[in-house]
Amino acid sequence: MNAKKASSAPFQLLKRHLFAIFFLNIPTCIRILLVCSAFVVPFGRAVFAQSVPATLTPVSGSGQSTTVNTTFSNPLKVLVQDANSNLLNNVAVTFTAPSGSPTSTTSAQFNGVSNTITVYSDSTGYATVPASSVTASQKAGQYNVSVTAGAASTTILLINAAGSPGNISVSQGAGQQAAILTTLPTNFVALLVDGFGNPTPGVSVTFTAPSSGASGTFSGLSTALTTTDANGLATSPAFTLNAVSGTFNVTANTTASPLGQPANFNLVSLPGSANQISLYQGAPQSAQILSAFGTLLKVLVKDSNNNPVPNVSVTFTAPVSGATATFSGGASVTVSTDASGIATSSTLTANSITGSYNITASYSGGSTVSFALTNTPGSAANISVNGGGSQQTTVTLAFGSSLSVMVTDSNNNPVSGQLVTFTSPSQLGASAVLSSGTGTTNSSGIASVTATANSTAGNYTVTASAAGVGSTASFDMTNINPSAIAVQAGDSQSTSINTNFATQLAVKVTNGTGTGIQGLVVTFTAPSSGASGTFSGSAVTTTATTNSSGIATATTIKANGTTGAFVVNATVAGIATPTIFNLTNLAAAANSITINQGNSQSTAINSDFTTSLRVQVYDINNNLLGNYPVTFTVNPVSGAGATFSGSATTYSVNTSSSGSKYATAATLTGNNTAGSYTVTVTAGSVTQTFTLTNLAPATITASGGRITGHVHKYSVWQRAPSHR
Repeated sequence: MNAKKASSAPFQLLKRHLFAIFFLNIPTCIRILLVCSAFVVPFGRAVFAQSVPATLTPVSGSGQSTTVNTTFSNPLKVLVQDANSNLLNNVAVTFTAPSGSPTSTTSAQFNGVSNTITVYSDSTGYATVPASSVTASQKAGQYNVSVTAGAASTTILLINAAGSPGNISVSQGAGQQAAILTTLPTNFVALLVDGFGNPTPGVSVTFTAPSSGASGTFSGLSTALTTTDANGLATSPAFTLNAVSGTFNVTANTTASPLGQPANFNLVSLPGSANQISLYQGAPQSAQILSAFGTLLKVLVKDSNNNPVPNVSVTFTAPVSGATATFSGGASVTVSTDASGIATSSTLTANSITGSYNITASYSGGSTVSFALTNTPGSAANISVNGGGSQQTTVTLAFGSSLSVMVTDSNNNPVSGQLVTFTSPSQLGASAVLSSGTGTTNSSGIASVTATANSTAGNYTVTASAAGVGSTASFDMTNINPSAIAVQAGDSQSTSINTNFATQLAVKVTNGTGTGIQGLVVTFTAPSSGASGTFSGSAVTTTATTNSSGIATATTIKANGTTGAFVVNATVAGIATPTIFNLTNLAAAANSITINQGNSQSTAINSDFTTSLRVQVYDINNNLLGNYPVTFTVNPVSGAGATFSGSATTYSVNTSSSGSKYATAATLTGNNTAGSYTVTVTAGSVTQTFTLTNLAPATITASGGRITGHVHKYSVWQRAPSHR
């Protein structure tokens, strides 16, 4: 029984007795009516005449939080009362947040313009600032909003929470250097802030070292996962350098949704002592007698872990007789290795004796390596194109013919052993990537390299030159760009939500003549929200490379949990307009209903059931179905039954679209007949049943001149009146 019924029960009993007394003694009746009027008042709630506000009591909004620069969820509401706890209406109540700039002060603004607002209490004594009128400043933290009305005051606590991570930067640990295989003295510390510069606590941050080359590990792993503290700082474990020397970066970035720019910790691993020497450049080669060799001699000095070692003195030594050569200043030269561990000799000139010989290179306490050199007779006088002089190919693909030249002397005899240098234009424009920058003529005087077009379309020239020859050979080259991208497979298909589409998406990229282009990267992109799908790794974007027929095929796409049609775009560099795939996610059928709450409960007749009826709907794969229609139907038994809001015996509602995806019925009220009955829940072709009971009230009996009774929670005793 509700409060209204409970409060009227004693009054109904008095009415019966007052009727009898009225005919016996009217003055007595009048006195009783006066008593009744005094009796009724406490059961209502009165608003007394206006007086001075004495207390302000927060009833809503205090202790809530919201992300910086967003509105709060709950209104700010206080109850205004005078000293006698009477509710006051039409009282001006002022809400004031801390003053200061919204970009640098932890505060809030009302209606986006001020830190203060005045509202008036309503007829129930409440003064309310709507939640939509209260916007957190850009500064995170907690603060009090003061509330005043005359001399009365109170405060409401609000919290501005930091927003999503917006930037990560180095706080400590960058710029360190140490010997290989040692632990750095300082751990890495990264600072994570939101878009307004507020430290972002409790966010997972991953520190990542390079997987190859100069690098190191966190306790044997190339990554370390940490969480930002209250100050937005994420601190890595100790970091130990590996056995490879050089400069490298360890990055730090948010784990779940990496930011576009990670924090970079620049580091240097220093090599050990010199342990080995090897040829790097200059052998074998030949030069005409009394001519300089085309390539300087270079050696590479490394430590025991194959790291280049700088500042090591290396001596190059030529034979003192027979076919030989001289450096600038003599038969030997000593130089130091550079930062890459490379020692480069000075210019080497063949003497007047033809033949082959070795020049040695060594460092103190180390081994020796030899350069095989040859002094040749005659000199090259001419260079000309031998093959591949005018050709074209698609960007990024290899040209069909090698670029080859023939070198001859002044009498057109082939010159063998001649070093030829091939030069392509800058890679900033149309150009080619050569298999080598140099080639040596064979016994027929021919030298060649292969060429691959870069990614820029256009015409250009590759030149070939030989030392001592005044002219160059030129190759006219053309790179062709793709001109069309079209759907090859996978368009206009559908599947149930959370299942794979049957056909993989594929496109074909062609050039101006309709020929498929190999080696181009195609990007497939699905919508980021609403009806959509995901490729491998739950990503809405994936890439694929065209094959020899110009076809690029995406990985299998899986429908997400939202029904509806959507479009996947396929794009390729060089073509502005994407091609599209039209896909549709279909709703899954309901397979089962699970009762979540409200079954097997009871209530008194004509009373509300305490617990709402609530269910969840699943498909055949046991996936929760969101936004799915559900109907609750009361099935009366022998008159016992119930109604939903508005006296209806049925109630329809959809399951929620997110979270636990509940379907919850409106409040159910038992009718005036006691007994048990059922409520059927229907979702598609599936049903489930609730069992409910209406309870009868207790009876009232009279005994010994005294009426006693018990109706639910309320008891009434009344002595029978004496008759005159």
